[in-house]
Amino acid sequence: MPSVKLFGSIHADRRSKVRRELASFASDADALFVEYPTEPYDAREYVELFIRAPLVTLGFLLTAVMQKPLYALFNRDAYPAEVLAARRLGAERDCPVVAVDEHYRGIVDAVGPGQRAIEWGILVGALVLAPFAVGGTVGSIALAFSVSNASYRVHRLFWGVVSVAVTAVVGWFWFFESDSLVVSGFILLLALVFAWQMRATIGRRNEFMLDRIAAECDEHGYENVCLTTGYAHVFGLGATASDYGLDVAATYIPSWLRGGRTVEGAYGRNRDETVAFDADKPVFGRRIAALVVDWMVLIPVIAVGTTVGILVVGISIELAGADFSSLADWQVVALLLGSAFLADMAYWTALESRYGKTVGKRLVGLVVVDADDRYPGVRTALRRNILRPVDWLPFYVVGGLVALVTKRGQRLGDLVANTRVVVADADDTA
Repeated sequence: MPSVKLFGSIHADRRSKVRRELASFASDADALFVEYPTEPYDAREYVELFIRAPLVTLGFLLTAVMQKPLYALFNRDAYPAEVLAARRLGAERDCPVVAVDEHYRGIVDAVGPGQRAIEWGILVGALVLAPFAVGGTVGSIALAFSVSNASYRVHRLFWGVVSVAVTAVVGWFWFFESDSLVVSGFILLLALVFAWQMRATIGRRNEFMLDRIAAECDEHGYENVCLTTGYAHVFGLGATASDYGLDVAATYIPSWLRGGRTVEGAYGRNRDETVAFDADKPVFGRRIAALVVDWMVLIPVIAVGTTVGILVVGISIELAGADFSSLADWQVVALLLGSAFLADMAYWTALESRYGKTVGKRLVGLVVVDADDRYPGVRTALRRNILRPVDWLPFYVVGGLVALVTKRGQRLGDLVANTRVVVADADDTA
């Protein structure tokens, strides 16, 4: 059975760092496989894919345009950091480098007739409501994507300057010149549709890559290979590799701009497994530090949440033939507070139910566990955070005092949900 190592990566990262990490991790590899499309796309194919899934295609182009400055800043190239590292390493070691992902074509292939009809209906509806603004937005996305790709053929440095300039101009126009709620909602919808479609098809892409790797190993007799892939693919690949006759020897867990870590075998965690932690270490000071970090993260999260709320209500009012300014002051305040509360709840609940930790907790080494010392599920995490506004009054004084006087350092939300915050072991902080 061929042995495969999974090199998880963050696409926009320092390429010199990624190259060093990959060189060490894949030191015994017979071949390097990369999560990159097996075939390039031309303008004709993009048009064909647009016809099959207009919103997903526009969302892909929008995402590509917006991430170009990150690639220019960190990678200094238009390609993901791990692809650049694999190509460099392959050239140095005379090792084959093989692209194994269907990428965008596979994402669009999953769009059925029903979704295609809905996407075209939304696009036509948006064009009817704001023909010049929406049409200009579609055209500017396509133009920015084309200009960026064309500039790369001239020179890599020229591409970097052009990509940053184009993204800045387009962003300036969208956010400061366009006063249409329809356009703002349309742009947000494109990003959300593409993100949802990417998430929905990640399993399909994992299967495609594993099948290609297994076929290449069978054809060329490779015994030890390495796949460089985005971090989001690592868990699914490790869980299903054995179905394709591949044995996962090790997995590299990346850390952005810093060194990651290597674990033996496939990396993942069964939800029935208990969380490793040290119950004797104090957590109060760490919780304060984590809270500060989380609120720094929450500011943009709440800003996006309130923007979404305003867009949804505003577009609904416009479609009804009224004007957003007709809302009373108390209605606007209620809309803002409600949207902010939902965004706040989504942040804490989603991260704690899935990972047991928020961004702040991860940085300071804390984890939330339930009564059985497992990650809290969605319902438990929701109960834990529904009382957060009460714990917050005033400025988390209530929650802090309750945590100080309870035996296990639980605030009100913890008492209701029967959860607690503990110091995670080193292996649980990735």
